[in-house]
Amino acid sequence: MREKETRMFKKSKGLLAVLLALMLSLTMAPFAHAADPVLEEITTAAITKVLKVPVGTDVPDVDFTFTVTPVSVNNQTALVSTMPALGNAGVVTISFPGAYQREEFVAPDSDYYYLESAELLANIVWPDTGVYEYRIVENPTVITLGPGDFLIESQAVYRLRVHVRENDAKELYIWGVGAYRIVSDDGDDLGSAGEKVDPTPGGGSSGFDYSQMTFSNIYYKHNGGGGEDPEMDTLKITKTTGGAYGSSATYFDFTLTINKPSLVPNTETSYRAYILDGTTVVTALADNKVAAGLIGTDSLGVACINVPLGTAFTFALKSGQSLVFTNAFVGSNYAVSEAGAPDYMASATVISDATNKGTVTGTKGNGVAVPGGVITANPLVGEGANATNFTNTNNGDIETGITMENLPFIAMIALALVGLGAFIAVRARKRSAENQ
Repeated sequence: MREKETRMFKKSKGLLAVLLALMLSLTMAPFAHAADPVLEEITTAAITKVLKVPVGTDVPDVDFTFTVTPVSVNNQTALVSTMPALGNAGVVTISFPGAYQREEFVAPDSDYYYLESAELLANIVWPDTGVYEYRIVENPTVITLGPGDFLIESQAVYRLRVHVRENDAKELYIWGVGAYRIVSDDGDDLGSAGEKVDPTPGGGSSGFDYSQMTFSNIYYKHNGGGGEDPEMDTLKITKTTGGAYGSSATYFDFTLTINKPSLVPNTETSYRAYILDGTTVVTALADNKVAAGLIGTDSLGVACINVPLGTAFTFALKSGQSLVFTNAFVGSNYAVSEAGAPDYMASATVISDATNKGTVTGTKGNGVAVPGGVITANPLVGEGANATNFTNTNNGDIETGITMENLPFIAMIALALVGLGAFIAVRARKRSAENQ
């Protein structure tokens, strides 16, 4: 009897284990197959275009367009013909510049601008209940880029799932919306599940001020007309001497470090520069102390300098000469200093984006550096003119002895004193004679 009870107990344990496993599989099934977490609070959607530019860069005139493609209804691709089109026949347009705003927390040398599309799901007539899935991509941007303009486009892809239900009055309504980033801006595949984002216009409860269904593009530029025309400079360092003993033949030593904006790809490792004497390109650069390894030629065979980014570059200039950059990107920053020269007083005036930022003045015989003095940070390269103009003045020493220049004046004073002395002596003798 006890053996029979034991066999029944073992069978009951086995059956209980099977039932528990079945219950667990049933309870886990909704989570394993649920494509959308709780969505009741999200019922609207918009696309956000984020345009990233180096600081000081003007926003270009450009239309960004996106294609919204129907994918399935209730995971059935055969029903795509019944799906309503979103946007203008499946195309959404966001135009810059517009009522864009600057994002608050960005890199110190970058400006981010964002602009939302119109609400995608407003006034849509749904044919029936179901889960409607769409795929959203950005189209190639139609923009006229000059030789100094560059645009890195977003490769992001989103999956948008709209849950449509019927209420007690038999009216169709949006119960919830799920948005998932499945490819990043850089083109990285994020898997079929992707990353859930809040597509609500204005940010919803995401803590942002705009829909998180974002496509980010990077735009950067220089104004150098292709980068090979020395007269189309984006930045220049100039040298002038003055004063009674200022020399036009003396070379002054400089050190410069120039940095690209962080948004510019790291494939950019140097900027092109030329040394001009007046308006003539200097091709024999030995006197300018340019390292031979940095000297190259442009497409016209003219000697140019490949100035490395982020490291110190040394050179020399004499009065009337300048170092000009032709492809320094807007948003670049730099530091430059001049070594001291005996008897010379040095100063440097900074122009950034066609605005005078102030003058740094050194002491006699010593150098001058930017930043320094009233210039508290590395100057920025803006859309307008950019320069640091160094002036060195040599007025010689003030002589305390007699010089040939003042000898005539001293002689005249001496003659006047002699005459005065003779006059006084004559008067004194005359008075003495009268008193005898």
